[in-house]
Amino acid sequence: MLHWLSPESCSSLHTISVPEFNPDTHEPEEGLLYRRQLLSQHDEAWAVLEKEEPDHIVVFAVTAL
Repeated sequence: MLHWLSPESCSSLHTISVPEFNPDTHEPEEGLLYRRQLLSQHDEAWAVLEKEEPDHIVVFAVTAL
C-alpha cells in the first residue's frame, strides 16, 4: 500500500522485514524490548544502503496497533 502512495521513481524498492508484534513473547534485552530484532532490521537496512549507495532515502513507516 505504501509503495502505491509513493511518488513514481526509477529507483529500486527495498523492504525491510519486521516481525509481527506479540507483547507476550519477549522480555527486555539490555533494557530494550525486541533488541535483537531491531538490530537485525538495522543490519538489513545498512546492507542495502551500502550496496545501493543512494543519494536520497525515503522511508515509509506505518503503525497499526
